[in-house]
Amino acid sequence: MAALRAWAFLALVVAGCNQAPTMSHFDSDGLAFDYPSTWNAATFDMSSSFQHRWVWLSTETMADPCDRVSSSEMISIDCERWPVASTLRENGVLLSWSSNGFPGWAFNANAGDSIRVDGLQATMEVNAADSDCMAIGGKAQIRVIVASNVPHNWTEMDGCVNGPFNGTVKDQVMAMLTSADLR
Repeated sequence: MAALRAWAFLALVVAGCNQAPTMSHFDSDGLAFDYPSTWNAATFDMSSSFQHRWVWLSTETMADPCDRVSSSEMISIDCERWPVASTLRENGVLLSWSSNGFPGWAFNANAGDSIRVDGLQATMEVNAADSDCMAIGGKAQIRVIVASNVPHNWTEMDGCVNGPFNGTVKDQVMAMLTSADLR
């Protein structure tokens, strides 16, 4: 009987390992995609003349990096607290999606590996973490640049990973990129 219970337990564990991960969906003006439901999504008003940050995604809890003060005459936004997540656990991620535009900017097809996102030409770079990424425990950085049909504009996904960019983390990011809809 004990052997039967152990076998049934093992069968449940194996069945659980074969289940597709539960996904969440992000949808905002100009961008939609699926991401693992184990990740948190947060939006903070951080637009500037040349950039609009749609969303932050992380395996960790995030905090708004900005102070907002409004009066009858103006709204002031000061974003001095960085990063939005303080520490990444092992294989943890902190990612952001942004829409960008800058006079004279041109897509460089040689800046990383060639991929496609929503049918658009894109590049993906994976590098060792810079000092900002290392400060939260990151070991690798990801940058995806997606060319736009609008001159001097692009969509960007930046990320910091506490671990190598392979295995489950890479699969999750690639699935997110495959599901992306840039309208």
